[in-house]
Amino acid sequence: MTANGDKPLQLYRILYRIAQKLDNTELEDLKFLCTGIISRSTQEEIDSPLKLFMELTKICRITEDDFSFLGDLLRNIGREDLLTQLNEPLQLYRILFGIAKELDNTELEGLKFLCTGIFRRSVLEHIGRPLNLLTELAKTGRITEDDFSFLEILLLEIGRQDLFAELKGAGKFLQEETQKQGLRELAPPFSPEEDMSSYDMSRAPRGVCVIINNIHFEDMAERDGAEGDTDRLRETFDSLGFTVVTFRDLDHAKMVATMKDQGKADHSNYDCFVCVIMSHGTMGKVYSSDDVGIDICELMKPVNAKKCPSLKGKPKLFFIQACQGEKIQRKEGFDHGEYDAKPVPFICHEADFFLGLATVPGYVARRDQDGAPYVHHLAKLLKDFGPTHDLSAIMAMVCDKMNDIHDDKFGWISSNHSTLRKMVVFNAK
Repeated sequence: MTANGDKPLQLYRILYRIAQKLDNTELEDLKFLCTGIISRSTQEEIDSPLKLFMELTKICRITEDDFSFLGDLLRNIGREDLLTQLNEPLQLYRILFGIAKELDNTELEGLKFLCTGIFRRSVLEHIGRPLNLLTELAKTGRITEDDFSFLEILLLEIGRQDLFAELKGAGKFLQEETQKQGLRELAPPFSPEEDMSSYDMSRAPRGVCVIINNIHFEDMAERDGAEGDTDRLRETFDSLGFTVVTFRDLDHAKMVATMKDQGKADHSNYDCFVCVIMSHGTMGKVYSSDDVGIDICELMKPVNAKKCPSLKGKPKLFFIQACQGEKIQRKEGFDHGEYDAKPVPFICHEADFFLGLATVPGYVARRDQDGAPYVHHLAKLLKDFGPTHDLSAIMAMVCDKMNDIHDDKFGWISSNHSTLRKMVVFNAK
């Protein structure tokens, strides 16, 4: 699978949202319509609309630039309503494209200067077009379909508030036009300059996966319900070809030593490194079993290119199930649930790192009696789609799943921080 820029991520988001609105009867109808396109044996293994859509992307019946086949399928089962109601993510990129065309190189340099501190210098140096910068801001959540305030500030600073005024009208116009023209018009009108290749994932084992689950502490509350999360993750990463090593209730010295041991190890015969940490936390830190807060960045440091040369140029993936503050992602009201809680930006100054958080910086993370929802969704989606789809698309699915948690009062959004240079696809052996 090849992809460029953010288009694959937007494709998967759209397919995921459509899939969530289809029932089992509609799935059977869609599979029947795909007779002759998808083999009978493959159809028998498809038990969800999302798996059907993923199969159709594999055989290029659905692509980032052509939704026509999907449109025909939805019309045939009487679900025309799905053609237009899920178009917001790509509308954002259409709007950004319109703004970028109006900006010159001098204004681009001004915008890049204003973004100093948001992006690493090396990232800014490689941004050569206004569209690239706006796309990066969208990828990091600084610009969203619902919030253009940061973009408005930037445009005001460079004296181009006229663009923001035009933007609001353009956004409304584009939305109306897309509703008229159907799903085919969902594709964004730009083509990023460079294809994003994939990291090599050909070795067996794929790499080492370290899982640390701190459940019992000296003075902090026990993390009830977290016991089964280790097994869920072990099964997933084992299925993806990793050598999995698990640890439980590590104190400060042992947590640090565990990561230093990985940094000293020889990963020459591996393609990737994974670390999952589940514990209590505060912003930028996770707690050891003896109640010591450890900087997440310090735990990542032993496997950087300088300290662990055998992992240079290889993806290093970290997933953290822990609170990152005490604030609650509120909808309305006050919460009475359990949290992994108990403020440092997550800035990695080196390429090839990925950090997935069960929450957003400054906020609590959810944990239920049967484990953490983030871990449940992460384990299942990685197992289902890791061999065929890019990590960024899978993490978008995780975020969507977290957002869909049935909670009338509180929101539970996960977040990601990445300096990956390529796609991460755990290719099926």
